[in-house]
Amino acid sequence: TEHTEHTEHTERAAGVRSRRVGLRAQRGLNEQMSSALTEIVIESTDPHGAATFWSAALDWELRAHEPGNIPWLSASGDPEQHDLKLVFVKAREGQTPGNRLYLNPVGCELPDEISRLSSLGATSDGEGANTPWVAMVDPGGTGLTVLATRID
Repeated sequence: TEHTEHTEHTERAAGVRSRRVGLRAQRGLNEQMSSALTEIVIESTDPHGAATFWSAALDWELRAHEPGNIPWLSASGDPEQHDLKLVFVKAREGQTPGNRLYLNPVGCELPDEISRLSSLGATSDGEGANTPWVAMVDPGGTGLTVLATRID
């Protein structure tokens, strides 16, 4: 019911505020804390396929949020940690995901990384012949660009 959803939302918000206060205390901060980036939500034509791909690509454990079985992953795999989480949702009907993520692999050769990501289901989008990066598309339709080294 609407009342139950509102109550659950209010309880989640209170939990977030409580964790923020705890985080501020851990860091020794007494002044107003700025916002913290904790989730990147990725729209996908195939959220489970995209999440499976990114789980393998980053070597992060794939998890699911209930209710709804919404796939997510993070370095810690712990929903209570304040590390960055990737959350995968279904793209709205009739819309193609237009996001592009920039993946900067460290300690690997570009051809090896392209081969590895291809074996996980990514495909080339044809861009990159005259660039230092290779543009690919994950199984859920989200573009990614792979760089061998950082360009500053």
